[in-house]
Amino acid sequence: MKLADVEAILRALNDAEVRYLVVDGLAVIAHGYVRLTVDVDIVLNLQRDNVLRALQALEKIDYRPLIPVHQLDFANAELRESWLTEKNMVVFQMMNLGRPSTKLDIFVTEPFDFEREYAAAKWEKVFGIQCPIVQLETLISMKEKAGRGKDIGDLGELRKLLDIERDERTNR
Repeated sequence: MKLADVEAILRALNDAEVRYLVVDGLAVIAHGYVRLTVDVDIVLNLQRDNVLRALQALEKIDYRPLIPVHQLDFANAELRESWLTEKNMVVFQMMNLGRPSTKLDIFVTEPFDFEREYAAAKWEKVFGIQCPIVQLETLISMKEKAGRGKDIGDLGELRKLLDIERDERTNR
């Protein structure tokens, strides 16, 4: 993953006023546990106009789907549902062929109450770009549900960070 690619993705989404949340590896880093990540993972607010703004913004920076579908197919809620139920697709992967080291994963569903999470988001600079980061508690929950090796590895460190955050809230 390259810094310039992450900046391009986040800047494109911000400039298009897309409602999204950074999750997974970049969110782990933004919350204070530095570890390797190889892609950008986001959850979009899946209202059609927001999805269309996101797709158009990403198209401008040459991000295209990795599967053989039209980019705007992602804006079709029924099609996304069929990808989820028939193909077990969790994320819609995109890549810029000119920037092959940085893939973008967009969740096919909103794995949480987007409005609540967006309102509670931690706005942080990620590689110099201000962006909304999912709450630590929600990130932990997502990692528990995913259950992949790297997610389990993150959990211990994220729980330590949550304990520190709770102690700071108590001592205020």
